[in-house]
Amino acid sequence: MSCEECNGKGFITQTDYNHDVVMKIQCPSCLHEAKFLEELEMQIRVVLRNTSHEKMIEVVSSAILRTNQDSTDRLETLVHSKNIPALLSYV
Repeated sequence: MSCEECNGKGFITQTDYNHDVVMKIQCPSCLHEAKFLEELEMQIRVVLRNTSHEKMIEVVSSAILRTNQDSTDRLETLVHSKNIPALLSYV
């Protein structure tokens, strides 16, 4: 989703009449959205901390398969070679 204020640039120009200059400042809407997403991520972490390892493994493995159905051969090769970092990069 592109910001309507800055058109996805992340900065807007604002005139400072006291100093007679045009300043480039960070977009308040984008900053608010970033802060909201950061806070939501923290809340999700708190909730997931109480989840069992088995349940987390089940969710991650099903997410990998659902989002990468076109590369099952590559996933199977990674499973047989036990390449954990490469498997996690598919999340």
